[in-house]
Amino acid sequence: LSKALLEYQSVVTPIRMIPDDVLSEIFLAQVVDSPDYMFNKAPAPVVLAGVCRRWRSVCLATPRIW
Repeated sequence: LSKALLEYQSVVTPIRMIPDDVLSEIFLAQVVDSPDYMFNKAPAPVVLAGVCRRWRSVCLATPRIW
C-alpha cells in the first residue's frame, strides 16, 4: 500500500507545485482555446472548478474565466 501511495504522489504532486497565478493563466488559456463541443454540456470553467477544492478556488478567484 505504501508503494502504491508513493507512486500516486509522484504522479499527482507536480501539479500541486504550480502556483495559483500560473494555474489561473493555464485555465484562462484552456477556456479561450476550448471549442464548445456538442457532447459537453458543461462550460469549461465549470468542469475545471469541479476537479478539486484548489482548482475551484482558483477558478472562482479568476473573474476573467467566466
